[in-house]
Formats: sequence, C-alpha cells, structure tokens
Amino acid sequence: MDQKKRKPEQQNTERKTGKGGPNVAIVPTAESEKNRLKGAEGGGNPTDLHKVSRWPRFKRWLFTATSAEVGMFLLTLVIAGSSIYYTKYAKRQWKVMRDQLPELQKSATAADLNARLAQLEERAWFGTSETSLIVSRKLKPGEMPPLEGDFLEAKVEFLNTGKTPALNVRIATNGFVSPITFGPNGEQYIGLGFPQFRESDYQFGGNVPPNGAIFRKVRIWPQKVTKGNIIQLQKPTHRAFVAGRGTYCDVSNPEVTHWFTFCLFYFPVGDTPSFAVYPQFNDLGDEKKPCHAK
Repeated sequence: MDQKKRKPEQQNTERKTGKGGPNVAIVPTAESEKNRLKGAEGGGNPTDLHKVSRWPRFKRWLFTATSAEVGMFLLTLVIAGSSIYYTKYAKRQWKVMRDQLPELQKSATAADLNARLAQLEERAWFGTSETSLIVSRKLKPGEMPPLEGDFLEAKVEFLNTGKTPALNVRIATNGFVSPITFGPNGEQYIGLGFPQFRESDYQFGGNVPPNGAIFRKVRIWPQKVTKGNIIQLQKPTHRAFVAGRGTYCDVSNPEVTHWFTFCLFYFPVGDTPSFAVYPQFNDLGDEKKPCHAK
C-alpha cells in the first residue's frame, strides 16, 4: 500500500522537474501568430512588451498617491514654472540694459564733464593783467617812456579772476633787452629763450582773494637809460622783455599746483605805448603735487 501511494507522488515530482517523460514542444496558436505578424507589419519589434502610455500611469498614480506626494509634485511644477519665467525675464532685462548702455555711458560722460566744468568755473585763475613802464615824473605832452636818466623798469600786475582765493602764490620774474635781426623783406627775428628760474628766484605773494591783485617791479636794464637807448627801443632795433613764472593752488584741490608762464615785450607805438604778449612762452598747466608756502 505504501508503494502504491508513493508512485503517484513520484509521478507528480517527475512532471514538475521534467523527468520521467518525453519533452513536449510548445506550438504557437494561430491567434498568437496573427498578433506577432501584426506587430511586425507596424514596424515594431514583435518581441517587445506592450507599452503602457504615461497618461494612464499618471492617472493611476494620482488616485493612489498620498496628499504629501501630490503637494510635492505641485510644488515642483511651481518651481519649474517660476524658473522658466525668471530666466526669460532676466534675458529681457539684460537686453534692455545692453540697449541702454550707450546712453548711460553718454550720460555718465556728460555728468563728469559738467562736474569738471563747474569745478573749473569755481576755481581760482591767477595770471598777469596790466604791465607798464615806470617813470620818475609825469610825462609831458608828446613824451613817451622811458625817460632819459630813468631805470628801465616795468610794473606787472597779477590778478585773480577766479571765484575762489589763489593760495600760496609764488612768482619769479626777469627783465632783459634783446636785439632784433631783420630779414631781407624787413621781417624781424629775435633769438629769444625763456629764462630758467631757480627756487630762490620765487617771491611769496600770499593768498589773493577773487578780484584781488598783487604787483611786481621788474628791472629790465641794469643801468639808467640814455638817449641812445631810447632811440633803440623806439626805432626799434631792440626789444625790452618781461618774463616770468608763477605757481598757486586753490581750495578745491590743494594737492594740485597750478602754474603759468608769461612773456611780454615793450611796444612803443601810438599815444599810449604798452606791453604786448609775445607769441611764445605764455602757457599754463597743473602739477600733481601739494602747493605749500615757501
């Protein structure tokens, strides 16, 4: 009896493991073959599994998802949308700024120029004003300086025409006489070089307020004038010169020293002979150094 019961169990085991019986081939049915051919005709791989679209999967997830998962999903959508919006906004803003850059540069340049012009208008401007020969007595009708027996000297006025005081004014001056060389057509040539001033040549002039003036007396010729000297100047065969250099600063920028040079010559023409500006050596400029009194 035990052997009879054992026999069916052994047969069941042999069926599960494939032992104890012949190999049976699996033959595809007509319906499965038809579906395979249909998939091949549609351009797909007949061995691929049937793909499920994303929308049904999303609907299934939506019905089964927790509220926390749905909230996280919606927050992700909001962040993504905001990132896209601000990216486009930043691009538009950059384009507007790029288009406005030339105008901004022009505005900045104009503002700097206006500030510079305002500073130049308000600063001190110091230089020569009037220059005349000094005479020892009142001139008679028809007389012109210089007078015989006088020293050939000039009075040079320096005036501050700016709107702020000229600070720590220092002036160096020199006077001299130079002969004139005439060309074939009567043109005049003067071999003139600007004098070189030493530190000891400068005289301190203090602080000069707006519209304020100071004066310097410059001796042009060391001896007293003779009648022959007067003829040389009036003909003329010689020219009398006054030259100099000055420095000063102003309250707007005491770290900058302003300087100027001047060169004037005596011009004995007309009823009121005076000094004229020589075509050279009349300049001005700035130096990047503090202006100190000495």
